[in-house]
Parts: sequence; C-alpha cells; structure tokens
Amino acid sequence: MDYSKIRYFVFDIDGTLVTEEKKISPATKQAVIRLLDKGYRVSIASGRRVGGFRRYARELGFVDDATLIGMNGGQIETMGGTPIYEAPLQNKEVLADYVDFWLDYPVILVYYFADHLVSLNLQDDEVGKNFLHTLLERAEVASVDSAKDPREIEGLPLKVLTYGEPALIQKAIKNLPDRFSETYTQVLSEPIFFEIMRKGTSKGNGVQKAAEALGLSMDQVMTFGDQNNDLSMIRQAGIGVAMGNACQELKEAADVVIGTNDEDGIAYFLDEAGFLN
Repeated sequence: MDYSKIRYFVFDIDGTLVTEEKKISPATKQAVIRLLDKGYRVSIASGRRVGGFRRYARELGFVDDATLIGMNGGQIETMGGTPIYEAPLQNKEVLADYVDFWLDYPVILVYYFADHLVSLNLQDDEVGKNFLHTLLERAEVASVDSAKDPREIEGLPLKVLTYGEPALIQKAIKNLPDRFSETYTQVLSEPIFFEIMRKGTSKGNGVQKAAEALGLSMDQVMTFGDQNNDLSMIRQAGIGVAMGNACQELKEAADVVIGTNDEDGIAYFLDEAGFLN
C-alpha cells in the first residue's frame, strides 16, 4: 500500500490510542511523539468533549496549534483553546420528544455541553455510581448537574448520550421512530453508549473540517479507530486503519487492520510502515 501521501494522522481514544486500562502505552506514546518530531500533523478525534481528552494530548506533547476533534466531530478547537467549529443540537421540542422516548427505558441520559454536563436521571444506586465515576473520568469534569425536565435546560447541548445495558440499547434502537433520524445523527459509539448529534455531524466530517483548516485534503489523512462512531472517518480518510480489537463492521470498512490497543498495534504499524524512520 502506498503511504507516501499521508501527512496527517488522526487517532480515536478509547480502544485505539489507549489501552483497556485507559492509558497510553510507552510504545504508542513514543511513536506519536516521533510523528510530531518528523513534522506530521496529529489529532485526536473522540466522542468525548475536548476537555475530556486534553490530558492525553498534553501527554503526547501537542503544541497550541494542534487540532482536537471532540463530540464525534461536533466540537473542534486547538490545543491552545481557540474554537474552530461547534455544532449544537437543533430543535428543542424534537429533543424533548427524543428524551421522552428514552425515559420509558431504564437508561441514563446525559446532555453534553462544551464546558459542563447535565443528567436527567442519574440514579443514586450502584449502576448510577459506577456510571458517574466513568463519566467524570472521561469528561474530566468535577460534577454533573441534574435536571428533571429537558425543557428546563438552558441552551442546546452538543450531544446527548444514552447509557444502558447493550441488549436493552439494541432493543430500544429498533423501536426508535424514524423522525429522530431526520433531525439528528445517531451512532452507537460503544455497546453501552448511544449518542445523537446535529444532523450531518460525524467524526469523518469533523476530520475533514480539521484537515481543511490545516490546508490538507482527505487523501493525505490516515485515521485509526475501533468502534461504529469511527466508521465515517475510516471511510472518508485516504487510508483508514482498524485496530485488531475493532468491531467487525469497522474492520471490513478499513484499508488496514493492525494489532490491538493492548498489543501496541499503533506503534508496530507505524514503525513497519516506515513513518518513524
């Protein structure tokens, strides 16, 4: 495969850039730092809010003009905090209708804003406490606000996340009315997470906006991912790379399948492909 055009690398976080313990391995860290030293552009693209993964970018030595792509493409800003793009959800009445649908199921709903989170039904039980721990860790916020009615929440979020048991999420998805897909992009980012963003928002479109801001075209981009919310950027990039632990649909869409996130798949691939020489 010809890698000569590649100038820009974009990495998903969970299941890709980090191990199952949510850490960047020493080998992966050194490989990404080497890319930066050689003059390549590098970004992170995540379903998390940008503030929820800035620490990883900092650990990799990203400088102020590096681009961070959050909220599945709905939030783009520089490492230094300069906004590039934001796409909040639209139509509050449709959103309230969407939330009402999910409240018929035993799930947890969270509104994601650029600088804070709001939950409608975060239970004070073991499931709720475990989810809250994960939420605070991934979003890097000190607390989560609560609200009883979606109509009471000020402003419109960048995305809404639904958390629940995988079988339950799948069952509910099959019953989702078509009208919601006409207003929102819907994606299963992990078996336990179902998310909506503004229609047209995706990691692929976010990467394209980021590439254009850098004066690059998509055939110069290589993307790495593992889940369904990575599909768009895997398909739209010049070369899409699936982790060995990726879901089957992503592996089938990718140009290359490499080792897993716990096997330093990224580092071995970049070395073997000649990017680190």
